[in-house]
Amino acid sequence: CFAEQSWQVATAARTEQELDAMQVHWETHFPQSKLLTCAADVSKVEGCQQLARQLEEAQWAVDVVVNNVAAFAPGTLLEGPDDQLMQFLQANLLSAHYFTRACLPLLRQSRQAHLFTIGSVSVMDWPVYMAAYTLSKDVLHAWHKGVRLELMDTKITTTLIVPGATYT
Repeated sequence: CFAEQSWQVATAARTEQELDAMQVHWETHFPQSKLLTCAADVSKVEGCQQLARQLEEAQWAVDVVVNNVAAFAPGTLLEGPDDQLMQFLQANLLSAHYFTRACLPLLRQSRQAHLFTIGSVSVMDWPVYMAAYTLSKDVLHAWHKGVRLELMDTKITTTLIVPGATYT
């Protein structure tokens, strides 16, 4: 855990209430680690830019970015809710894209930066009952491969993590 190693950690949530609860937990369990919080919807470009701006204003070094924003619900491509695929693409793909772009200047300043993208094992077998979600994660995997190629000649390392099914 980054906090146990005394890293400075930044996070975002849509509401101040969620962040206040996290701050209390943080101060109790990780007093040696600083937490920067940002009330923003990071599935949207403005939220990602807001969090990156706060990092810059706080003059925090950015050595690690973990793209872990995600949305999930069962849904097929043809019979799921009309806006479900767009919601999945917004949360599961575009949040990573927007935040990585917003943080890129800060990552480039690091001597040894690392970009983590959290994918999904669902792309290996494409369960039909979650095809919309799987499509968004498959595109995220492709996006990560493209970013890895673009960053290959820089000091920024990239890792795509493909966890198994989890219950959250």
